[in-house]
Order: sequence, then C-alpha cells, then structure tokens
Amino acid sequence: MKVKFSKAAELELKDAVNYYNDQSEGLGFEFPYGIIYSYSTEEIIIIAVMHLHRKPDYWKSRLK
Repeated sequence: MKVKFSKAAELELKDAVNYYNDQSEGLGFEFPYGIIYSYSTEEIIIIAVMHLHRKPDYWKSRLK
C-alpha cells in the first residue's frame, strides 16, 4: 500500500518537526499531533498533520 501526503500536510509535518527541533533536538516527538487521512485499497492519503490543541477544524476545507 502506498502512502501519499497532500502538499499542505507535508508542509505541516516539516514545519512542526523543524520548529520543535529548533527549540530542542527531539522535542517534536513530545507533542500531541493527529493525522487526518483517507484511504482506499491501494493508498492512504494524508490530508493534514495537526497539533491536537490548536484550531481543530481548520483542515475540513481540504476534504472533497
């Protein structure tokens, strides 16, 4: 099965990792993040990588 990231989700993941690692190496693994995804028998598409304590519904406009 293939896993694909939307461009927005890929950017969110990179931004989160970079931000927290700039604060302290490995810190990004200590915060609650959620993944919004859709799937079929062939692939999983990551729609959003979100901090669970901030703006919980911002990603809904990405659904088609």
